[in-house]
Amino acid sequence: MQTSQVPIWVPIIVGAIGLVGVLLGQVINGWRDKNKVLQEEAFRRAAIWRDIKVEIYVELINLFQKNSNLSLKIDSKVYPHEDTMTSIEKFAKNSDKIKKFRPRLRLMAPKDVYDAYASAVNVYSEFFQKSVDEYMSARNPDADLSDEISKMSAANMKMLARMRMDLGIPYP
Repeated sequence: MQTSQVPIWVPIIVGAIGLVGVLLGQVINGWRDKNKVLQEEAFRRAAIWRDIKVEIYVELINLFQKNSNLSLKIDSKVYPHEDTMTSIEKFAKNSDKIKKFRPRLRLMAPKDVYDAYASAVNVYSEFFQKSVDEYMSARNPDADLSDEISKMSAANMKMLARMRMDLGIPYP
């Protein structure tokens, strides 16, 4: 008579394979959970830094815009009856505030954004110097500064485009 008994080592091996499979599954799930937590933390950190960049960029753009508006008041061809000296003083104060952004941008902004910022600061400084030369020394009180204003506008647009690219915002 034949008996159909399974040797004892077969269930032991099947049980061992099952145990290894369960343990391996747990290790894989733990690894996935750890990676998921790390990714979520990285996204959270990136969002915080992005928000900080947005705040810096918006404040900087507002200061440049204020100076652009003041530059129109300084140019006697645009607003001939405005108090030019007051506008020049406000322009200088805003320029000082703008220059205080240099360390933050060097730290946080990519090179192309920083370069566009530095270029805009230089263009604004040239306008300021020319306006002071023209109006303070009274050499030419009716000077036309429209070329410098156009350069400032172009520098603003370039800087804004770089900032938007850095933030991943498509430029229209």
